[in-house]
Amino acid sequence: MTVFWTLLTGITAGILIWCIAHKVMNSLPATEAFQPLIEHRIPQDIRYIPGIALTVMLTCGLTILSSSRINGPDALIFYMAFFLTLILIVIIDIYRQLILNKVLVFLLLFGIFLNLFTQSIEWSDALFGMLSGGLSMYFLAIMGSYAFGKPALGMGDVKMMTVAGFFLGFEYTIFSLFLTFWVALLLTMPMLLMRKKVQILPLAPAMALTFTLMILFGKPITDFYWHYLIGTM
Repeated sequence: MTVFWTLLTGITAGILIWCIAHKVMNSLPATEAFQPLIEHRIPQDIRYIPGIALTVMLTCGLTILSSSRINGPDALIFYMAFFLTLILIVIIDIYRQLILNKVLVFLLLFGIFLNLFTQSIEWSDALFGMLSGGLSMYFLAIMGSYAFGKPALGMGDVKMMTVAGFFLGFEYTIFSLFLTFWVALLLTMPMLLMRKKVQILPLAPAMALTFTLMILFGKPITDFYWHYLIGTM
């Protein structure tokens, strides 16, 4: 019965997230609307079915995995809100190549509101996570612009890392900064193997995946790094 209700919650959340994403995307001005990479290859009447199906599968998988990996109902609510909003951000980024400020502001304010009641993360740790994530990403953006002669990171990426730092805390934010670019490279591997030109790294999906991995598996990841990699040096 628990599995049934978990799946039902995941399916409902997936449909809700997709409906919100679709409404937000349709509200964007025409000048800001981009066609997704695969949209022109899919018939008009079934264009969004792959996105809906993938969203529902993601939310179901995250709901089941989170319920087994995150201890306590308060922390589960706190981090599921984070995960679901990350999915919303990724959908909009894939279809419109935008990370919207209003979604990030909502995520931060909602996270603060939830943490007032759940105390899922220490306030000092959340603050240091935001500062370390935002400042480090901004520094990388400036250095990338100097190195490549053009913007290497969008400010949306910087803001997304800043807000995520509130949920991750200081240590997981630092690990996420390092892992994000490796995950982005892995996500572009299929295109590179097909010898297609990669215009930009899929940084928003890579960040979302990295944040999720750190929340769910952060302890074994950090333990492996400190004990097996640093410990052997």
